[in-house]
Amino acid sequence: MFGINKVFNSDYSRYILYLKSASIYLSASMFAAGLKILINPIMAKNLSHNDYAIIGYFGSFSAITLPLLTFMVFAYYQRNYYLVSDEKRQRIANTIIIFLAGMGTIPAFTILLGLYAYFEYSNVYFPFVPFAFFLVFQIVFNSFLTFLQVNYRLKREANKYAQITIISSLLWLAVSVLLVVVFKLGARGSMGATFIVAIFLGLYSIKKTLTKLEFDFNIFKDLVKFCWPLTLSSLLWYFLSGVDGAILEKLNDSNTFALYSIGLSLSGALGMFYTAISQTFEPDIFKAISERRLIRLTKIILVIICINAIPVILFILFVTPLTNLLTAGRYTNAAPYALIISLKNISMSFYYCLLTVIVGFGFTKADLGLRAVGAIFSYLMFTFLIKHFAFYGAAWGQVISFLFMSVIGLVFIIYKLNKKKLYENFF
Repeated sequence: MFGINKVFNSDYSRYILYLKSASIYLSASMFAAGLKILINPIMAKNLSHNDYAIIGYFGSFSAITLPLLTFMVFAYYQRNYYLVSDEKRQRIANTIIIFLAGMGTIPAFTILLGLYAYFEYSNVYFPFVPFAFFLVFQIVFNSFLTFLQVNYRLKREANKYAQITIISSLLWLAVSVLLVVVFKLGARGSMGATFIVAIFLGLYSIKKTLTKLEFDFNIFKDLVKFCWPLTLSSLLWYFLSGVDGAILEKLNDSNTFALYSIGLSLSGALGMFYTAISQTFEPDIFKAISERRLIRLTKIILVIICINAIPVILFILFVTPLTNLLTAGRYTNAAPYALIISLKNISMSFYYCLLTVIVGFGFTKADLGLRAVGAIFSYLMFTFLIKHFAFYGAAWGQVISFLFMSVIGLVFIIYKLNKKKLYENFF
């Protein structure tokens, strides 16, 4: 009887500790998401239609620049975290930091040249400078903060994760208000604030994660082998959710582009709820895969999707008054776009969970093939929908692209589990 009570108390304490840590992760991320939502009315009063159009247009290129500048190294680190010794884990971390520093400085200028050539060739009517520089180098420095946060989550250092996440949000708030509201810099101030905060926190993150200057070439070769398919597949991500910006720009309708961008922004705020939830449970997904526990893995994914659907449903029910409130009454006409695009958060959450499972199993090359199929489908779909339904077509395209990828991703996982019999003893 004593032994049973001891086991029960041990399990109870473990689950209480887990729930406490998970609540801290979730609260910190929700605080960041809530802060961006609350500041939206203030920003809306100080940003014009053209400002929103510029922010939305350059934001669409993140799907290309992010994988090129990070090489998806975080997936490699998460994949190996529970599989290697502490000493090797730190060697991997140091190698990744050095690699990110190199990837951040050298390819950044190549990307800028490529974007400049595209702007000149396509006669893009949005200004190139300084927004392209803000876009590229914000990603460069923010990658170090992301790596620090990944470390905190994997180490279950919830308090440290919460601190850096909250500090990051407060700094962004302060600099954004200063540049946009006080100095009236519009889109320059909005994107510039993100850039400035990324530099500060990026340098701090390097100091916290880099223990010594070491670069393990064996780890590097393994990293490249694992990450190149993910990087290529992530580049194809542009055709799933970013190519709409390039196509819509050709409609030469800056005002409607602004409304569409606001709809994307409000939907992105909802997407931050998913990010908060997934970041809380993502280590458990990788752990469930490493321990071959299929039922637990399925439960985690269902919990993530169901929790993520709650704010989406609430937003849809009150989309017009919420859009009016969050844009200070200036851009209420963005509500229809926000409603449609918000549905993307449900299909996207399902696909992201499936993608995490695919990476966890190590099927990175297969993911490249799946993404290629999805990219072709999405590009043709966006082209057709925008041609016939303009901005509304683009909004529905955001939803359909992730729904399509979810279906083919699920079919692939079921096929692989059966073919390789990975489901055996996976309970």
